[in-house]
Amino acid sequence: MIFVEYGALDNCKNVMESYGEICVHCNQCGRFDKKEIKKENKSESEEI
Repeated sequence: MIFVEYGALDNCKNVMESYGEICVHCNQCGRFDKKEIKKENKSESEEI
């Protein structure tokens, strides 16, 4: 079994889950899917 781990970015939006060390692939920073983060940001602005 192989595990691929990425370090958390400086602009990590999910620091509590990643402990500031290991990326948990939540995509809140847009690291993996740029289109998906735009959708999340749009829904956040609609809630306000």
